[in-house]
Amino acid sequence: MFWIDQAMPEKYIIAVFFAGLILGGLLGYYLFRAAIILITSSAGAYFLIAGIWGVLRMSSDYTGINAEELFDQISGSGVYILMFVLPALGGVLMQMREFPLREKKKEKEKEES
Repeated sequence: MFWIDQAMPEKYIIAVFFAGLILGGLLGYYLFRAAIILITSSAGAYFLIAGIWGVLRMSSDYTGINAEELFDQISGSGVYILMFVLPALGGVLMQMREFPLREKKKEKEKEES
């Protein structure tokens, strides 16, 4: 509709339609891929923090560290945010590195067969 509204030549409208269809599909694929990477990295960082707090809480008798006081001190500062962001960023980087390796592996398998 934009193409017709701007009074552009109608003979190219089918080519523009297919170009837009392909571009939309690629954009959707990469946005979906980015969303999956962010969600799984964030979940991994959350599980890591929950595990650390759980271990500290269960071992407070042996280590002498009071997990509740430590949590209260950390939650008011930026350290808690860094404890979440740094592992999540590491997960994103690891997953982004993984995709080219998978593609190379698939290409290698195709060459061998």
